[in-house]
Amino acid sequence: MSARDVCVVILAGGAASRFGGVTQVLPKCFLPVSAEETLLTRLLGQLRDAGFDKVAISTSPQWFPVFEALVGRCRETRSSSALVLSNPAHAAGPLAALGNAARQIEEPRLLLCLPDIYFRENPFPGLAATGQDAVLSGCPVDRMTRAPSSGFLTVNEGMVETLTYRTPPDRPDAFWPGVALFPRNGFVPLLESVAPEGPIENLFAAAMAQGVRFAFQPCGPFGNVNTMVEWLYLLERPE
Repeated sequence: MSARDVCVVILAGGAASRFGGVTQVLPKCFLPVSAEETLLTRLLGQLRDAGFDKVAISTSPQWFPVFEALVGRCRETRSSSALVLSNPAHAAGPLAALGNAARQIEEPRLLLCLPDIYFRENPFPGLAATGQDAVLSGCPVDRMTRAPSSGFLTVNEGMVETLTYRTPPDRPDAFWPGVALFPRNGFVPLLESVAPEGPIENLFAAAMAQGVRFAFQPCGPFGNVNTMVEWLYLLERPE
């Protein structure tokens, strides 16, 4: 197994309503995180450095012209081959959009990423080399200086037992940055078993209920940019 048999799907169709007026004119993944990088270009660079050459960025038809123009510029200047998908299913929710995108790829494995995550260390080289069928990444709690408000993982003997967006009664073992590696042949039927309008964590609850076991892949600290405050915090402490 290698990164060559994987298509990365970046879900970038959310409304970012918690961000206020800024994201009415520009998707938040194009917000700068340094003088040279935006959230999205940093993510694309980390994927490229890890050997993931096949990337599909799924966005809503409303934002497609913006993504196509800005990602097109990235193709010219950074040797990126990312494809932008105009995906009307984003209107029905992230799972509907993910299902529509998954049906358009041919690679045997799919790597899910979210564009509003800032990884302080590149988490993808380990995923490029893994031979596991299903993998969830997570940052161990003792490595996070600022705990996220969602995405709590419990891990037992190297396997993920639960993923929830509500704080578990016991201390979680790790925090999830929205990265998951799936075999495509079982992924599409799995998506079809979940209500498309539901939140993304329902996908993993259904997978575990159906016997899909996720290996745990530890990653470094990350920041989830959901609000203006979180973005400003990131700018103040980029590394």
